[in-house]
Amino acid sequence: MRHFYAYIGGIFMKTTLLLIASLICLSPMSFGQTILTDRNKHDTETWLKSDFRKFKYELKKTDTTYDLVTADTIWRPVRVHCSFDKQGKCRVQKMSFDCDSCYRRIFKDFLDRKRFDWKLVGPDRYLSKISRKLLLVGNTAGHYFTLSMVDVTDEEYKKMLNEKK
Repeated sequence: MRHFYAYIGGIFMKTTLLLIASLICLSPMSFGQTILTDRNKHDTETWLKSDFRKFKYELKKTDTTYDLVTADTIWRPVRVHCSFDKQGKCRVQKMSFDCDSCYRRIFKDFLDRKRFDWKLVGPDRYLSKISRKLLLVGNTAGHYFTLSMVDVTDEEYKKMLNEKK
């Protein structure tokens, strides 16, 4: 009977540790999934603060960039960088992670969004449907990806997508 309790205790301990490890690694998956490109500075700041409201973070702002870095000691660090054009619109959104599984999960979540109709155009490079004109580029080794507005004509974009009329 003693071995039975030791066996059950061991299973409970392993399950608890696995659950804690999963929460620590996967906890960032509930935030940072807002696509900020083409938003103005006020909307970008509002979305960042909303997405990261449950975490300690530092938001540094300049005339052309916003950098948000989580500073919470409980969760995995995440960095969100937004670059703005002269009109104050977000043109580039970059998300950086310190763990491979966190990066892969968020990158996959972006790709799973059906409304963007992502098309693979190169290794870890995806273009959205023409009405959105977004380029999503992943960097697995660096654990980051960028989401950029593509400023080209519809014809040039179709060529990029390898579409035929």
